Amino acid sequence: MKSFLSCCLLLAACGMVATVSRVADDNISGLLELEDGIYTGAAPADAAAFAALAELGVNTVVCVDSVQPNVELAAEYGLSYLHIPVDYDEIDEYALLSIKRMIVERPDDVFYIHCHHGKHRGPTVAAIAWRQRSGCSSASSLMVLEMAGTSRDYPGLWSAVSDWQDSKVPEAQWPGLYAIAQIESFASGMAKLDRTWDRIKLLYKNNWQVPASHPDLVVVNEALQTRDLLRGCADEIPLELVGDVDFEKRINKSVALADDMYQALVNKKSEAVEDRYKELKSSCVYCHRKYRNE
Repeated sequence: MKSFLSCCLLLAACGMVATVSRVADDNISGLLELEDGIYTGAAPADAAAFAALAELGVNTVVCVDSVQPNVELAAEYGLSYLHIPVDYDEIDEYALLSIKRMIVERPDDVFYIHCHHGKHRGPTVAAIAWRQRSGCSSASSLMVLEMAGTSRDYPGLWSAVSDWQDSKVPEAQWPGLYAIAQIESFASGMAKLDRTWDRIKLLYKNNWQVPASHPDLVVVNEALQTRDLLRGCADEIPLELVGDVDFEKRINKSVALADDMYQALVNKKSEAVEDRYKELKSSCVYCHRKYRNE
């Protein structure tokens, strides 16, 4: 309640009636409602989540992640998808123009804008879309990031919202809107790895036993997928990182650690599993701080 009140007070101080509020829903994590027909939160995980969105009046779901959205399942609940992948370091002009086109061409749509966890990129795009649609202030839109828990380790996301200005690029030069965007394989692999790593963390916390909340998980398969996704990313390094000796060394080390973790699980060497997991986690954190957050 305290965070909601502080939100209202700040927006009132900006001289406009605008609110950002939390919406409790068991099927959607981190759900926030912005005024003017915009919601944001975590990725819809299943049919119940899409049904909940439809119940809210949402008719267009916007994925800003690099993973291909579940267009077919969304359609079963009368929802269309738009796919506008964005990075952690900035919201580039292509994405900004895509957001503008989305808002201008769909003035009556109710949007649900999501990334994976609903904390960083999704709320950022939602805040920009809100500014585009309503003309709300920088202070108002930044409250979306505050309430979502967007990390200050991503200064490019915060500045994209605070410094946003309506683009004057002619409509003829706006990019197309797609239900499934074409994305580079490295970004796609990292996005999938992010989801796999969430399951690895869950298994780690449960002493590498299948948790009751996820009876479908197969421990060694998750470890194998982690290794293979990392290996695929190592084979598809973006052009701007080709020749970066430190990055190549780090990602190849991560592949080796993931393979060691997998082999230790197969051979039931619990101490080795713990060690490799911690080393791999440390390696990933280092790379994210140096290469993803900057």
